[in-house]
Amino acid sequence: MRFFAAQMFRFAWAEAKSCTFAVALFAGLAASSVLPLPIPRYDALLFYAVAVTVIFRALRWESTQEMVVIAGFHLVGLGFEMIKVRLGSWSYPEDAYTKVGGVPLYSGFLYAAVGSYVCSAWRPSVAETVQPGLHTATAAGSAAREV
Repeated sequence: MRFFAAQMFRFAWAEAKSCTFAVALFAGLAASSVLPLPIPRYDALLFYAVAVTVIFRALRWESTQEMVVIAGFHLVGLGFEMIKVRLGSWSYPEDAYTKVGGVPLYSGFLYAAVGSYVCSAWRPSVAETVQPGLHTATAAGSAAREV
C-alpha cells in the first residue's frame, strides 16, 4: 500500500510540474483583469507570456526542442483563433496594438500552454520507457553469450 501511495504522489507531483506554464498563464489572465495596467490588457498579456517563456527557458524547465514544439502549438492556435474570429464565433473586444486579424497575439500562448504540458508530461515517460529497453537489450545479450 505504501508503494502505491508513493507512486500516486510521484504521478501527482509530475502532473503538477507539467502544468506550471498553464498555471502561470492563467494567473496572468486573472491578475490582468483586476490590476490597473499602463498598456492595453492584451498587449500586457503578450509581454507577460513572452516573459514566462523566457524564464522557463532560462531555468531549463523547457529545452530548445520543446520550445520549437510549443511555438508550433502557438502558431496553430493563432490560426485557429483567426478562423474562429473571422467566422464570428467570438471576438476580442478590447483594444490592443498586437492584434492580427482581430486576434491578440497572446491568445496563441493559451494553445502553447497545451504544448508545454504535452512536452513536460512526455519527457519522464520517454526516460522511463528507454531505460528498461536498454536493460532488456543488455540482458538479452548476456543470455546469448551464456548459451
